[in-house]
Amino acid sequence: MIKLKDILLESDPKKGTGKKPKGSGRRLYTDENPKDTVSVKFKTKSDVSATLNKASFKSKSHKRQSQIINLIHQRLRVAVSRVKDPVKKKRLQAAYDYIKKKKEASKAKTKRLAKENFADGKRKGKSRPGRVKRSGASCKGSISSLRRKAKKYSGERGKMYHWCANMKAGKKK
Repeated sequence: MIKLKDILLESDPKKGTGKKPKGSGRRLYTDENPKDTVSVKFKTKSDVSATLNKASFKSKSHKRQSQIINLIHQRLRVAVSRVKDPVKKKRLQAAYDYIKKKKEASKAKTKRLAKENFADGKRKGKSRPGRVKRSGASCKGSISSLRRKAKKYSGERGKMYHWCANMKAGKKK
């Protein structure tokens, strides 16, 4: 008899909803990687500042830091809109204004990094024209014949046959 835990993959979460946002490798409400966790406080401006100055925050990639800044920004935005007490509202508003500046700085850094990445004029990633031809594949033929060829060949040529079949079928990746 096969047990449920034998069926689950190691990458599947043991807790949480297991839902992935579109285009993301991370699941919501699940701590898949506890080493990647940064505890977040956002009651006051000093709490937010302390969170952003932690070694656990600074050791993350820019992309991950942006996600954390965005999380704090969203939580503070909602907290400011919901709180009724004027003293708390003032405290949260100060923290919100601070994180808003940090978010804008993070956006500017993202744009700067994107410009630096393409400063040499070369195309990065897999968007290189002529990949199909260079690999020795051809997009001629029916979708089913392209799928057969994709199974037959491995490596770059196999990938290109899959790509051609997907393009003919009208699918995105």
